[in-house]
Amino acid sequence: ALANRLLAVTSFGRDAHRFNLIRFDRVRAFPDSVTRRAGSNLLVYNLEWRFPIVYDINYYTAFMFPDFLFRSFYGVAFADAGAVSDTSDFSSENYMSGCGVGLQFDTFVLQSYYFPLNFYLSWSPANDRYIFYFNIGSVF
Repeated sequence: ALANRLLAVTSFGRDAHRFNLIRFDRVRAFPDSVTRRAGSNLLVYNLEWRFPIVYDINYYTAFMFPDFLFRSFYGVAFADAGAVSDTSDFSSENYMSGCGVGLQFDTFVLQSYYFPLNFYLSWSPANDRYIFYFNIGSVF
């Protein structure tokens, strides 16, 4: 499956919220130590290719509580790009990108509640560094 997402968020006023650009659900990249990547305007584009590694694992751990049912196992290749700014125009210095690979396990707790486990290894071309992300739940 090919999945893509365009996220545009803005906040204004006296108590405007500042959005972080670099997170597991936005641009998966290693943060710069020079600049802080946050602002009141955020624009992010994510592109993922999700491909099955094992369609139907059906491994059930009945010997422990709560029991887990491992249903499927997917690979992910992704590319993320985004910019953040405090003004309405986005300059190239506020731009960040990342790309990488990941693994997704589709599991169920008590055979009823969906519980996805995601592992991502991302590379940032801006600073040539790698970062590892683990999250529970869907990214988008």
